[in-house]
Amino acid sequence: MTYAEEGKPPTEAAMVGRHRDVASARRRRRTNPRARKRRPGDSEVPYPSRPVLATLSIPLCAILILAGGALMAFPWWMAVPGFLLFFAGFLGFVFAVIALCPSAVLRGIVCVLLFVPMLATAPSGTEAAQAAVLTARGVATAGTIVRIKESHGKTTTYRCTVHYNDRVEGPGYVRCGKDDRVGDRVRVLQDPEEMVDPHFDRGAGWARREVSFAVSSGAALLVISLPCVAIGAVLRRRGLRSGAAAANP
Repeated sequence: MTYAEEGKPPTEAAMVGRHRDVASARRRRRTNPRARKRRPGDSEVPYPSRPVLATLSIPLCAILILAGGALMAFPWWMAVPGFLLFFAGFLGFVFAVIALCPSAVLRGIVCVLLFVPMLATAPSGTEAAQAAVLTARGVATAGTIVRIKESHGKTTTYRCTVHYNDRVEGPGYVRCGKDDRVGDRVRVLQDPEEMVDPHFDRGAGWARREVSFAVSSGAALLVISLPCVAIGAVLRRRGLRSGAAAANP
């Protein structure tokens, strides 16, 4: 029953207590980051409650992206798990980096910087796995390019038809590049177990170059993302300090 229902005016102590409750509620709204009014540049993504674990998940997700791309070089029963690994690593990497960057400006910068490495990491893993298998156990067959088929989609791809010397049986077509020409004499590497697609022999050190590029692409993800995450942690700490100072003037 309130004072109005009893027909009695509120006492001075009750008025003071009510003012204290209102002031306490206003203070909680000011200090609560979810309840306070958002300022320009504030992040709409909640900051992780365990930022250290979120940061440690970034290298793990980069490894999943690279490993998933490597598995996609093999037949479907390995390519499907590889795609799932890639997809899980991609989502985990993106969500972790975005959540650990509390500023919208910082998120925009890191997304622009990571665009090219994110596109290159998985395909470079596929190329590295193919090169490693063919270099280790591939059988070379000499031949001549007799036709090049060009396909246009999101990217331009080329397929070369090869006429093999002495009518030796070989792959029906080989994926090639824009620098290959009809009439070029080539050596085609084919896996006897057909675990990976055939490829032109690019000479000594081909597998090493592909593996180095794949590792460099994965490392670029970490080199770009981790400093941005560190900057985000500094911005987060500074924001908490300014909020505490505003709440306790």
